[in-house]
Amino acid sequence: MLKLFAALFIALSSLTAQSADLNLKKDNLEIGKFNFETKRVLLNSGYYIPLVGLGTYSLNHDECMLSVGTLLKSGGRLIDTAYMYHNEKSVG
Repeated sequence: MLKLFAALFIALSSLTAQSADLNLKKDNLEIGKFNFETKRVLLNSGYYIPLVGLGTYSLNHDECMLSVGTLLKSGGRLIDTAYMYHNEKSVG
């Protein structure tokens, strides 16, 4: 699982390193602006979130702790979690 996470993180990091903007439009309304140089997306609320994150749904305790630690050490800060996953202690 960790190898898969590392490969995905490296692949997405390479993709986001490209200096290109992609505007998504629906019914002539801009719904999101992806800036691959800054590695974040502007939400309709005016807030930014990172393009790359970690989902914690199917991770067991050890995988979760290792994956979250690796994400944070790599500079990541978007962790997708929920109460129903029952892994709050593992996420930190």
